[in-house]
Formats: sequence, structure tokens, C-alpha cells
Amino acid sequence: MKKTLAVLIAVAGLAPAALCDSGNWMLRISGGPAWISPDDLNTFLRDYVRIQESEAGSSARGPGLKTVGLSANFEAALFIPIEPRIHLLVSFGSVRAATTGNEFVVAYPAVDAAYTRDDRIRSYIGRLGIACSWPISARLNLRPYAAAEGYWTTFEDTGSWSYTSLSTGEKILWMDWTVRTRAFNPGFSAGLELDGALSSLLRLSIDAGYRRAKLTGFKGDFHNTWNFPGGGFSDDREDRPLYYYEYEDAGHKPGYGTLKMPDIWGGRRLTLIRDAVIDLSGLYLKAGLSVSF
Repeated sequence: MKKTLAVLIAVAGLAPAALCDSGNWMLRISGGPAWISPDDLNTFLRDYVRIQESEAGSSARGPGLKTVGLSANFEAALFIPIEPRIHLLVSFGSVRAATTGNEFVVAYPAVDAAYTRDDRIRSYIGRLGIACSWPISARLNLRPYAAAEGYWTTFEDTGSWSYTSLSTGEKILWMDWTVRTRAFNPGFSAGLELDGALSSLLRLSIDAGYRRAKLTGFKGDFHNTWNFPGGGFSDDREDRPLYYYEYEDAGHKPGYGTLKMPDIWGGRRLTLIRDAVIDLSGLYLKAGLSVSF
């Protein structure tokens, strides 16, 4: 990755000398879906429900916690001509994914335990790459490209749980929390764009590609508040790392995977601990408009 960045930066430095005779610049605005698989997060969301069912000895009621598999993809890209068919690609974009409105309930002998959780991923992406244009007709071009990328990413988790007495219908203990973490990571993408001329200056494009972005090193702020009738207390922790754990349950059944969150109890036998990975790798598809100038 370092070698790739060095080559692209060198090309960017040499590009101005060739700009005068190399053709028009082009600005493209595009957007569309990206298919991602953040395994650590999805394992946590699935196993969180299983953990509560195991501890309560009852099945969950409600929609549960939905996993993440699709994100919104946006980009503004500038194509700077170096040669008539070769462009320097400079762009800024974003990837956003979320799972919200999640809730479920499990029943204990004396209380109902209700859980809600929302999780959001926001990543801003800078790209520097090379694109080559190949005319396939008077109006159509194919444009393969490859780019080194930088990801400025935030991961947020907010939620709550509450215990409600089955005999009185009143809350006897509840907790809410907010986690906000951040990280910067390098990545890489490659793809193929097909564009067609709508006029001498305006073009319509379809862009399909693959992104490699396994993001880690998240740190941030953990806040939680414990409440009970007549009182409560809060806990604030700053610049804490986000870890991924795996551990056995009390019955030594197949283990669970979880992210370090304020409501995770200690005292379990850990079988794995490492930095959490928010994986945005996967295929993407974008449609957009380009203008030449």
C-alpha cells in the first residue's frame, strides 16, 4: 500500500506538465449501493440476542437485532488528463450503513427484560488513482481504474435495556449507553466504468467495482447511565479502544462473539480478544453524471 501511494503521488506531481495538451478535465458525481459484510459487528448483533436468551432461559420476542449487509455509496470524482486516454483520478466520497429500530424482549421468572440498540457506520473516503479510457463507439467509453484510498470512519452504538417487574408493571432497573469511536485506515479499490455521451459536455456513467477496506484501530468515548427508582449513576470513559471478544457461556456450549460495549458483563472465560474490525470490503455499483470542461 505504501508503494502504491508513493507511485500515485509521484504521478500526481508529474501530471501538471502534461495537462496543457492532454484533453478535457471531467467531474463526475455518482451514487449507489455497496454490499458489505462487517463480520465482527454482525456476529455481535446475532450473538447478543442469543446471549440474552441463554441467560433468561426463554426465546426472544420482537424483531431482534438486524445485521448490516448494504450501505449507501456516494462520490465526487475529478479526472485529470495526463495522456489523451489516461487520467489521474482524485475523489472524495462516503459510505454509510446503519441498523436501527432494533428491539426484543426476553422473559425471566419475575421480570421482562427489554433491549433496544442502534448501530451506525460512517466512513469518508479519499481516493487517488489512475483511470484509462477505451472508446468502444463514437459515444461509449470503457474506463478501468485502480486507486489507493484513505478511510476516516466513525462507528456508533446507542441503546438501552430495562427490567420491568411482572407483578407491578414498573421498571426496577434500566441502563442506557452511547459509544462513539473513530479510526483512520488505508484501503484499495478497482473497477470499471461505462459512460455514454448525452451531449458534447455531459455524460452518463455506470461504475462497478470492488473495495478492500478492513478497518481497525477504533478508539473513542464510552458513556453509560444506570438507573433505578429514586436514583442512578453514570460512567464516562474517553479514548478507549474497541475490542472484539469471543467467550464460552456458563454451560460451555458453543461460544459467543461480542464487541466491547458498556453493557457487557465481565467474569466470562475469554477464548479470543483482539481489535475490532469494521469491514467495508465488497462490491459497489454507482450511477452518475459527468461534465467535461
